[in-house]
Amino acid sequence: MKNKVDMYMVCELIVFLFALSVIFHTVTVAQLGGSLLASSDAVVVTEELIVYRAALTGVLLLVYVSFRAFKKNTTLVLKVIALISWVAFIEDLIAMDNVFFTPKLITGQITQTVRPIFLMAILYMAFRASDREVGYAA
Repeated sequence: MKNKVDMYMVCELIVFLFALSVIFHTVTVAQLGGSLLASSDAVVVTEELIVYRAALTGVLLLVYVSFRAFKKNTTLVLKVIALISWVAFIEDLIAMDNVFFTPKLITGQITQTVRPIFLMAILYMAFRASDREVGYAA
């Protein structure tokens, strides 16, 4: 008997892992009160950015889950998530000069480690959903 691994499901697992790590990291940073940053301006900007991105991640995750639960087409949702994720990645690259920095918190390290894998997984899911919509995929 052949055991076939469904890559779409693996990618979904990666996306959920990343979303949970982002939300957990946001809660952790909020509890610490930004004590890891040097200037007060950096604390305010970073806290706002992290909260907005975590909220957006949570909302998009809920939209995706609801579309999957009600068996609606997820193509547009996945394309929006992929676009926002890549724009955020490029924004971080420009703003931080080095998007692959090593955070001090383990939650930040997990998030940064999973992020490149997440970006590839969400692209795969978007292309796969688009192929299904057009009828290319089996």
